[in-house]
Amino acid sequence: MHKRQKATVSALSIALIALLGTESIAGTPTIVTKQIANIRVSSGSSSDRVSILMGGATACGGSPGWFAFENADSGLGKSWLDALMMALVFGKQVTIVGTGTCDGFGVELINYIDFKPV
Repeated sequence: MHKRQKATVSALSIALIALLGTESIAGTPTIVTKQIANIRVSSGSSSDRVSILMGGATACGGSPGWFAFENADSGLGKSWLDALMMALVFGKQVTIVGTGTCDGFGVELINYIDFKPV
């Protein structure tokens, strides 16, 4: 392979990685049941983003203890945010089940959340 061909292949590889996005598979999904330590609401890549600090290890080493989801401004995301805020305010435990996938910030994405009575 000539130098020019190698450079073209390298450039195409970098472009492909950029197009595929910044999510990466971390491994086994994390399951955590405990009280929420912190909730952060911020702008995401396409809509409102919610990050939840549960503490402990997650499948993603970039931000241990954090989980996140987007679309907190409508539908399921809004329902999750409302319920998470109530759990935080009243000191209730929740179970967060991650996807085993890390976002661009090294935070594990959420598959589902269980809200348990008393």
